[in-house]
Amino acid sequence: MDALTSLPVLSFLLIPSMGSYGTSLNLLFFYMTWSTLILSHPPLHIEVLGTLLIRHLFFVLPSTLFLIFDSAVPGLAANLKAQGDDALPAKIHALDGAGKTRSRRLSAVVGTAIWNVAMGAALQAGVEVLFTQGIGLSSALRVTTTLPTPYRVAFELLKGFTLREVLQYYLHRYTLHSPSSPVSQYHESWQHSVSLPYSFVAHYDSPLTWILWRWLPTYGPALLVRFHILNYFLFMVLVSIEET
Repeated sequence: MDALTSLPVLSFLLIPSMGSYGTSLNLLFFYMTWSTLILSHPPLHIEVLGTLLIRHLFFVLPSTLFLIFDSAVPGLAANLKAQGDDALPAKIHALDGAGKTRSRRLSAVVGTAIWNVAMGAALQAGVEVLFTQGIGLSSALRVTTTLPTPYRVAFELLKGFTLREVLQYYLHRYTLHSPSSPVSQYHESWQHSVSLPYSFVAHYDSPLTWILWRWLPTYGPALLVRFHILNYFLFMVLVSIEET
């Protein structure tokens, strides 16, 4: 966990407070602290721990806060939802016919979603080990001290989101919703067992179908494009916000 509590990571929080020092000095400070992080930690730690931190801050934490809000003030929450109180998690699980109590069903959805997110990081670590020890690359993604240019950031994000949308569309239509697909029944009995979505439902699915529908279309483009690690982190931030 040193990578998450080190000076380089904490510097990300300090940069906004240094606005009075000018953009050039901020960029220099960012580069120095980023270089320190890269040189003091192996790529595997940076990639996996960074992914877990982003998923926690931009998916798990907001989803938990939304769930607490829906449970603490259901009347106000219902007024903010297009489907009214029918879209409240407690009401959804009272109507989904799963044969479980509301609390057990809600706990199963939340627990499965968090498990899948953690499993995705474990799979990512496995791919990183395969690329470094099996193929001989220094890292699966480009983990370097060199900062990407704004053009490179935009170009990689554009390619990443384009590939992600294409993969999700075809996998979702022809694998998860095809009558002849052997995995479609798992997607139907897990993800589609929840009548109306709320934040955690985005990652509630059978582990196998979650890998095909969520993990592969997100991590696959990063591997194909071989994202710079900072671009990948930004990509994961945007994806997590979209899914929340």
